[in-house]
Amino acid sequence: MIDDIEAKITNLFKNSFIYGFGSIAQSGLNFILIPIMTFFLTQEEFGVFSLIMMSGLIASTIFYLGITSALPRSYFEYSDERKRKIIFSTGFIIIILGSIFQILVGYLFKNNISTLLFREILETQAIFWSLFAGSIGILIQYLLGFMRILKLAITSVFVSIMSLLLSLFLIISALYLYPENRILATFIALTISQFISFFIISLIVVSKHFLFRVDFSELKKLLVFGIASAFAAAGYMFLEWSDRFIIERFMTISDVGLYSASVRIGSIINVLMIIPFVQIWSPLMMEYKNDKDIKDFFSRIMSYFMIVGLFFLIPGIIFSLELSSSLINIEDVNLNALSVITSLFMISYFIYGFSNITTAGILYERKTHILPFIYIAFGILKIYLGILFVSHFGLIGLSFIAVLISTCLPVTFYFFSKSYFSFNPQVKTILKSILIIFLLLLFKYYEFSNQVGFISKMAMILFFYYFVYTNFLKTVERRKIKIFLKSKIF
Repeated sequence: MIDDIEAKITNLFKNSFIYGFGSIAQSGLNFILIPIMTFFLTQEEFGVFSLIMMSGLIASTIFYLGITSALPRSYFEYSDERKRKIIFSTGFIIIILGSIFQILVGYLFKNNISTLLFREILETQAIFWSLFAGSIGILIQYLLGFMRILKLAITSVFVSIMSLLLSLFLIISALYLYPENRILATFIALTISQFISFFIISLIVVSKHFLFRVDFSELKKLLVFGIASAFAAAGYMFLEWSDRFIIERFMTISDVGLYSASVRIGSIINVLMIIPFVQIWSPLMMEYKNDKDIKDFFSRIMSYFMIVGLFFLIPGIIFSLELSSSLINIEDVNLNALSVITSLFMISYFIYGFSNITTAGILYERKTHILPFIYIAFGILKIYLGILFVSHFGLIGLSFIAVLISTCLPVTFYFFSKSYFSFNPQVKTILKSILIIFLLLLFKYYEFSNQVGFISKMAMILFFYYFVYTNFLKTVERRKIKIFLKSKIF
């Protein structure tokens, strides 16, 4: 049984490594655009761009109808290949309808969205094209999700990287060719790129697996599971982006831009680790849900998730100042303060990443209707705390609130989930992780008013890595790592 668990864990991390390259392509566009957009746009224009981008992302989390999340849950219920193709086809038809509705909303309500975002009619065409690009994006994500189910890792990564390169080429070209309205040009270029990518992925997937059949019994299951997941995703977007609305109302659009840039840099841990993990973990947890060793599997995955997360988190926080200064091309900004925001959001994304593990029972029992209520409740709490503290503590205060809420979410999910499926959450390892995060925050507090050299920072990283190696890994695990390294190096 132990050998079987280790084989599953090896398979998970091997595929997560492969999908890491695809994640950089799929989710890394917004991250890569930070230095590009802050170079071409003014601080205020970047704030406008960030809010429009946000509107497209929120719309996509609603109109994808949760079908991408629902597909693995229904797909692995059957072993018959034709039945699986019908489930894929049913989901694809639903998500096409969702995509069409999103385009219509962008066309009909762009003025209303603009008023909501800016309290005036501003950049309405850019808002429409943002939603248009997002509508194609949800189709792409569905097909890429299906490719992961089929274990077409190399193909999906290759397509994702090609899509990234195409998007960057078209966006940069548009920024140079249309300087009079760079925000609008960016979203039109993104839409064209998304359409070309969707066409290519369709040739690979749809032509082989799509059947002109709809299974109405599965359609109902997909919609019930999916719509609840969509509301949950919308609730999460509301929770994550609510602080941008607070900043726009109580501070300035320019502050929105600076805050958004710092948050996106903090999301590097999402791009490099959490998203690749989730992409392979989501179908695997459904595929293995009836295995006899599933609880032990979950416990070990949670422990390894913490270890790998700290591997990324430690250098990310220690070098967050250098990261912020190299990516944010805006003059006369307090880079020390922005690097603190970046560090706090690295922690926030890392902690929230555990939700993908602690929600297992809710997903297994199709109780996804619970999730939106949790997100909305914490979203309201976040808004209340944000309004209460923004005038006294500014952007850094909002970032601390984000960490607090991100900590509460996976704990709350596990509280509701454990009545359906429970496992040992590795409390000792969690406490050790909290200690390391606390020490990293003390370092950022010290760096805020003192200069720390490169050699000192590298020494700190080595110290933290040694602490993780000696205190998080068991003797047998350390022995296996030594054997692996010797075989690869010598």
